[in-house]
Amino acid sequence: MRIKLLSALLGFCLLTVLVGCSGNGTSGLSIFGGVFSTGGTRAPNSTVTLFRSGTQVRSPFTSNTGAFSFRNLSPGTYTLLATGGANTVPTLVGPFDVRTTRIINITTPTLQELQTQTGVTTPTNNTTTVVVEAFDSVGNALPQFSVTIGNQTVQSTPNSPAFAIVQNVMGSPQSILVTNPATGQTVELPGVTFTPGTILFVRAIFSPTRFGVSGNVSNSVTGTAGSNQNVAIPSSGSAAVRTNSQGQFEFTNVRPGTYIIKTSSRTSGSSATFTGFAGPFTGSGAMVDLPTIFTFTRNDLGTVVPGGVTIPTNGTATLVIYAVTRNAAGVTSILPNATALVEGRNFTAVGAVPVVATGLTKSSGTAIQVTANGKTVVLTDVPIAVNTITVINAFIPQ
Repeated sequence: MRIKLLSALLGFCLLTVLVGCSGNGTSGLSIFGGVFSTGGTRAPNSTVTLFRSGTQVRSPFTSNTGAFSFRNLSPGTYTLLATGGANTVPTLVGPFDVRTTRIINITTPTLQELQTQTGVTTPTNNTTTVVVEAFDSVGNALPQFSVTIGNQTVQSTPNSPAFAIVQNVMGSPQSILVTNPATGQTVELPGVTFTPGTILFVRAIFSPTRFGVSGNVSNSVTGTAGSNQNVAIPSSGSAAVRTNSQGQFEFTNVRPGTYIIKTSSRTSGSSATFTGFAGPFTGSGAMVDLPTIFTFTRNDLGTVVPGGVTIPTNGTATLVIYAVTRNAAGVTSILPNATALVEGRNFTAVGAVPVVATGLTKSSGTAIQVTANGKTVVLTDVPIAVNTITVINAFIPQ
């Protein structure tokens, strides 16, 4: 049984990581693949469900042949839940980044095979048992890792391949956090629903330690793309990039950490946008998809908020602060009635408009605390200039 399951796992790794790719990486992407038994044959009557950020984004794909496909996807990080038919254990795979069309093949063990390999038994106390294996970015099984679900943290066994068993899991949805102690990297499978009285098999995939960042810039007043903008991630060690004609940008090979984005115009005059900062965001291996970063030009000063906003001339600074969030479908919205705490003063927006903070005097190291929808984020060490407007995009989590 060990040899049979290992060979199936190896096939899974190669097919998942060494994928066939095509497409432009920006829209209309697809995921194709198949559900297989541990013997390598297609699993008939299988069902595959696609999730993004823990939210189901497509109807389950059911196939008599074990093949599946999800088309017209936005770039992002996804997980797949597969059931391979009678007597197989539901198998959750991910997270994995979709930048191009991908081929993902999934092996689902039977309950007997998983019991033989791990000794796990089906729970009888109305809870869920979760069995986890972990793989690095090139498909090698990790020899050691830990798994956290709720208040339980379990270390992997010394077996080859290693696995971790988390028992008595209750409550849905919850995240599954898998940590590689060799690198300190943690991957999250968010919003997992646990079915009482069952076993869930999880294959966690670690991306390279460095990560990528993608996003886009848009004019909040006109809705036009923020093309030809300078975009930088200060203190990240990554070179600045420029937005394309659709306002899109992308960084690769960014060191793990928490950052803010800086945007600035490459033009001058009334059509130039104001310098802005957006964040915070954290990355440690997977591609990070940012909410849309809003900006505006000097031509838009009269309409960016009701009554307009003016550029200060008295040695102070003005901030225009957007509280933005991005849903599982990738749509960014401006949250209404946001508040901001800057330099010990509170500023409030009425409706789905930005907060305007005026009369600011601290030119460096400014902390900006933004609250919306009951959640608060802080952008630290933001450099702001006097006698001008700085645009802030605060990324509020869902």
